[in-house]
Amino acid sequence: MAGQTETRTMTVLQVRDTPAGAEVVFMESARIYRVGASDVAAAPWMALLRAAARQRRAVQVSLAGPDGELITQAGAPSP
Repeated sequence: MAGQTETRTMTVLQVRDTPAGAEVVFMESARIYRVGASDVAAAPWMALLRAAARQRRAVQVSLAGPDGELITQAGAPSP
């Protein structure tokens, strides 16, 4: 279904810059997630993802679709 999102809490292992944006690897998943380079709204939460990777900290991410690999938002995990 279009417009459907899924939210997960996962621990960031690595953030890699690519020409197409960034790839994010999480401890809880073998999948490589991505952030598009054209997503100008991503700058604040990309900083959060990079800090979380350095500290091996969990974040809450919203994905485009239930099986999506595109991260559309990230923030602190819900208590």
